[in-house]
Amino acid sequence: MWRKPDAFQKSKKQIINIINRNIFPSGRGDDVFNAFLSISSVANHPFNAEFLHKHLSRMPLPRRDAQWSVFLHNQNGQHNAVDRMLKWAWSEYDKSSISDEQIFLASVSMAWFLSTPNREVRDRATKGLINLLENRMHLICDLLEKFHGLKNKFSDPYIMERLYAVAYGCTLRNHDDIDGLKKLSEWIYSKIFKRGNPPVHVLLRDYARGVIEVAIKKIPGLCVNIERINPPYRSRWPKNIPTTEELKKKYYPEKPDGFSNIWFSVMGVS
Repeated sequence: MWRKPDAFQKSKKQIINIINRNIFPSGRGDDVFNAFLSISSVANHPFNAEFLHKHLSRMPLPRRDAQWSVFLHNQNGQHNAVDRMLKWAWSEYDKSSISDEQIFLASVSMAWFLSTPNREVRDRATKGLINLLENRMHLICDLLEKFHGLKNKFSDPYIMERLYAVAYGCTLRNHDDIDGLKKLSEWIYSKIFKRGNPPVHVLLRDYARGVIEVAIKKIPGLCVNIERINPPYRSRWPKNIPTTEELKKKYYPEKPDGFSNIWFSVMGVS
């Protein structure tokens, strides 16, 4: 991470192959991710947040959870790159002199922090992103678009839920950027509500609707159909809902570790 951006002679693909073959199997994967995060907001660096995004977005969700989300959980409180980024984002340090490009790169990296089930990391990342973006509303659509583009097996509802929470938080805290609010609310309407079948995610829908409701109050003649942003929605009910007996057969605590956690967290019964 101390090298100049133009000092890397091998291609990014070659370097990633070396990392995957040699470093992750040796147990030094945390060092790699800490290095990537340390230079993630450096503009024009070949291994900045754009590279990290491309690398993580190509992993199917289960594999990414096993590698990246576990890394985030284990790094919490270790005072390495994850903690430094979260502390900086949430701080009252004046960031107005930092370029949009650098703020956006930092936001992309921190958006990936939202993938971990570690509640403390997710909450700190959510608040940090709001702090970074509340006065740069024009960047929020770009951030949402970046993660909306992931295909199903690579997408992560944990991330999308919190990104819409960030959008809503910025909307409530920024009282002056009407142009930014208009752009954001119309973008959210077109992606989430316009077709009449918003994603089947209660919190995501609520945050998205909240942004548009604030915009309607502030912007006369906003180009949205109010009826489509309010429930009931035309969501498709699952075709096959498993019975308790079917769930018991698959997840009951007699199965290996992990299955019992799933059972008790969902069913809440012994």
